[in-house]
Amino acid sequence: MIAMLSYIGYFTTQHFVDSLGWPISLVLMGVAFMGVSAMAMRVKRQM
Repeated sequence: MIAMLSYIGYFTTQHFVDSLGWPISLVLMGVAFMGVSAMAMRVKRQM
């Protein structure tokens, strides 16, 4: 997990230094993944 986050940080600094869209999309993807995981937990509890 730490290696993946480090690589994303490295990739971001190499390719998207002056871009505002990349950090915003990372935040939105993070929120979406948290929502998906919360829904998965609810489904698991109902089973």
